[in-house]
Amino acid sequence: MMICRTTRKQGDDVVKLYIGIDPATKTGWAIWSDISDRILSAGSVQHSERYHMRNELFGAIGKAIKRINGDLSCEKYGAVEAQHVGKRTSIRTPLVVARCAGIAEGVLVGIGCNTNIWRPLATQWRSMLAWPKMSREQVKAYAKRYAEHKLGWKTPSDDEAEACCIAYALWRHHDNQQRVGAQRQLFGGSKR
Repeated sequence: MMICRTTRKQGDDVVKLYIGIDPATKTGWAIWSDISDRILSAGSVQHSERYHMRNELFGAIGKAIKRINGDLSCEKYGAVEAQHVGKRTSIRTPLVVARCAGIAEGVLVGIGCNTNIWRPLATQWRSMLAWPKMSREQVKAYAKRYAEHKLGWKTPSDDEAEACCIAYALWRHHDNQQRVGAQRQLFGGSKR
């Protein structure tokens, strides 16, 4: 799962957009704004070939950013979920997911995220949102409810819902990192 942040000036405020991507054979994506404190755009891309995934995902996210931001020339940050393989009977599934994550990361680089990509495990971004431990099927249902009730985005797609949650988790992660950095600078502390 990936997340990217884009900033631009709007009056005196700096608008920050956090783009969450849940890469798989059906890839969900969402854009969270800290100024409006909500999801501004979301969707999912169903694909069967890697080439099509790259083009469809790049097109969908690029159009959304241009619609929201006006252009792609902004400061951007991103994150990719590091997939935990666990016990599997087939190597095909982790290979497909890794390939999709790589393509999604390439899309973020293509829109200017460069090396500013955060790679949390699913357990990391879920713990940032204080989610309890649950099965994969429970996570899908929980993500839909969380996106609707906490983030104000109703969707029938669990991929899109998870992308919304990931974008929100990146915003919280980035906000925490800024606070820690400001405290270190204020008190002259080390990075310990």
